[in-house]
Order: sequence, then C-alpha cells, then structure tokens
Amino acid sequence: MRRHAFSLIEVAMALGIFSFAIMGLIGLLPIGIMAFKKSKIASAQANILSQRLNEVNQTPFSSLVDARLSPKITRLRFYNEEGVGVDVPTGAKQADGLQPSDFPAAAVYASSVSINQSLNIPTTGGTASATDSVLKAVVMITDISSPVSAAKFPALISNLGK
Repeated sequence: MRRHAFSLIEVAMALGIFSFAIMGLIGLLPIGIMAFKKSKIASAQANILSQRLNEVNQTPFSSLVDARLSPKITRLRFYNEEGVGVDVPTGAKQADGLQPSDFPAAAVYASSVSINQSLNIPTTGGTASATDSVLKAVVMITDISSPVSAAKFPALISNLGK
C-alpha cells in the first residue's frame, strides 16, 4: 500500500523550520525601515543642497562678496519631504522674524545659506586672503520637526569671471 499524505511529525517539523525562517526575516524588517528612512533623508538633503548651490553659482561673484547685496540667496527657504521647494504664505515675515506658525504646512526642511568671506588659502609665501577669488558658502539644512538636527554642508565658490 502506498502512502499519499504527510505524517503529523513531518508537518510539525516543516512548520517549525518555516516559522524559524520567517522570524529571522521579520527581525530584519526594522533595520530595512531605518535604512529606507535614512536614504530618504539623504536624498532630500542632496536635492536641497543641489538647488541652493545652483542658486549661489548663478549669482554674480561680486554680489556674493557683499552678502547684503544678495538677500535672495541667503534667505531661509522651505522644502517638502522630497526636497522640492515650498512657498512661504503671502504676508508671512521673512528672515529673522519668521515664526513656526509662518512655516508652510507642507514644509519638512528649512534651508539657509551663509557666505563666509574670511577664507585664507596657503600660498608659497604664507597665507593670503582669497576674498577676490574664492568664497566659502555653508548650506544649513534643518529638519523642522527636530530643529536640533541641522546638517551643514560647506562648499567653495570660485570667481569664474561672472
């Protein structure tokens, strides 16, 4: 006589092995979710950084030397979770007077740019001021939900004759 079914012991062993494998995969789930969140943040920051540095690079160098002449560049801007710009509601104050109630509803990140003019570069005869040829721009990106976690990205901007 031929046997056509599995015994109870075989089914229990198969379920035990299957459960053990599934528990291992479920244990990896939080790690995968954290990696996804970190990559999403890094992608948004890269988008914001790219936009802000493009603005700085398209501004005439002479305007960057005197940062007061380029408030459009240094002004605080807001971005959504993908790093796409979000407009500030009309009537909201700009710059230092901006309150959390003025933040756009879709805003997840805030970004500002500071231009540092005191950059010294080593030369053969010591150090020289590079204000006429190179400036340092620092892009700060802050997560609005936790303002303590601000990321700073420095970049050198050179005078290309524009």
